[in-house]
Amino acid sequence: MQATTSGSSYGSLTFRVGMADESVPTRGITHLVEHLVMRESHDVDVRSNASVGLTRTTFWASGEEADVITFLQRVQRALTDVPVQHLASERDLISVEEEHHTVSLPSPVQHFGTQRYGVVWFEQQLAHLSAEQLRSWVGTYFTAANAVLTLVGVDRGRAGIRLPDGRFFAEPPVHVANSGPTLHVDATERTISLTALLPRSWQTAVLVGVLDRAVMNRLRHVEHLAYGAGASELHINLDTTMVSITSDCIPGREAELVAALLDELSRLTVELPDDLVLRAVKRAVAEAENTSPLTEEALRVLYGRGVPASLDTMEHDLDQITVNSLQDHLREFLANCVLRTPVPVEPAGRWTVVGAPTGNLWSGRSFSDGARTLTIAGNGLQITGPGHDQQITWSSITAAFVTQDQWTLVSRKGVRVDVCPGEFSDHRALTEELADRVPTAVRLPGPWRKAKG
Repeated sequence: MQATTSGSSYGSLTFRVGMADESVPTRGITHLVEHLVMRESHDVDVRSNASVGLTRTTFWASGEEADVITFLQRVQRALTDVPVQHLASERDLISVEEEHHTVSLPSPVQHFGTQRYGVVWFEQQLAHLSAEQLRSWVGTYFTAANAVLTLVGVDRGRAGIRLPDGRFFAEPPVHVANSGPTLHVDATERTISLTALLPRSWQTAVLVGVLDRAVMNRLRHVEHLAYGAGASELHINLDTTMVSITSDCIPGREAELVAALLDELSRLTVELPDDLVLRAVKRAVAEAENTSPLTEEALRVLYGRGVPASLDTMEHDLDQITVNSLQDHLREFLANCVLRTPVPVEPAGRWTVVGAPTGNLWSGRSFSDGARTLTIAGNGLQITGPGHDQQITWSSITAAFVTQDQWTLVSRKGVRVDVCPGEFSDHRALTEELADRVPTAVRLPGPWRKAKG
């Protein structure tokens, strides 16, 4: 697929593949491909770079026409014959990069589980990826049918980019559950986040501007409970945006902050000042003007349509926004949000608390540590005892982090169960049972790790 525009020399190859196409065991494989390709394509005299997002990977260069063509042809060659001889060194470079870049996606597992868009919750598992896995990934996703070539001031015939035909992959679907607000209490969290999935639109962009200003003003300048508080949006796919309100907090005053936050949001649903809306509209317009039109044209070619909040419809869509429509949008946000906080919420009945599933699995072989009982059954594992009521089914496990002393099992919905065989009777038999039951494909040597941030 090709998009061609006019102007100074620029060229890019965008592929419909990203982090959301990975699994926990292959987390980071697209990033590793991007590094290997750029190692073969980079030229210090050419302005070029590459990026991996949730659903897209882009290689681009700008400058003299000949330099842009050379860059694109190097990318093509590297994708045709992946330079896996540099696998070890690029793994090391990415580990350094990961130390300095955090994941800016609060509570992804609560919305998506540990698959698709939720995999960004986990650190990249690069040490376990083989050369054959990389070649297979490139052969599947980095093809002509799954890409768009954007050229500006570059003759298409001279570029001569040829990729294997392949097939197009649609974006992973987003299932928005309308089950009411959900609360996750985690005493280890140092911040509070409130997130919801909303349609990608100019109204959502304006709502984010309203929330950003209102939350900062209330929590920092009025209540003096936080240093950094605000709202942001992260585009999940063409149609869906994750709206996030996040805040740090003075230790010991978390409950006050949660109460103040919810009170402010409730107030905005009945009293939304016109000047606050106007500032939010101006912010949305200013951010839109910094968006490259090349991206929109490439999206139209790659997907056969553009994003709902496009520059083409901006003026019309902004004119349709009213205070009442924004308040309705805020109510939608509050009706479908996930609140992650280190403290409970009052009144507790307003929220549905979600944790590990409970109930009885099939009977099976049991192990005891004197206080708890661990049962290995045909369909899963269950731990019961004082303060413990956890279970996980074998078929739901998407990742199993295994060390000499501990097995950490993570399900599709994000339920995490830690098993230390040495704490139970007949621990050798328990270890053998786990080795027989937990799918080999999801096992990862090393301790449980989630993404930093």
